Amino acid sequence: STENKHPGDLSDSNERHMNIKPFYKAVQAHAGDVLLICSDGVTDVMTDGEIAKFIHERILKDLIFGEIVEELKEHVVELMKNSHNGDNIVIVGFTVPK
Repeated sequence: STENKHPGDLSDSNERHMNIKPFYKAVQAHAGDVLLICSDGVTDVMTDGEIAKFIHERILKDLIFGEIVEELKEHVVELMKNSHNGDNIVIVGFTVPK
């Protein structure tokens, strides 16, 4: 029953508890910084360095950040098809206001 669950309880409908340990890192963000948050579905098929290179190459082409995130999503989907990785992906990107 869901009435006995406390906030943050991540058990599924079969009442099996998932062992999830979130990863987080505090960063000092400054005006104009670009931040990208990705799920493990993304980092399972691309390293941090590959993601950074992908974004940097597109910044040099003067793409706006929304276009870069969209291209990254499409690229990751293609990589996942080739790797037969069935995981989901989450990519959230934003720019710190100036």
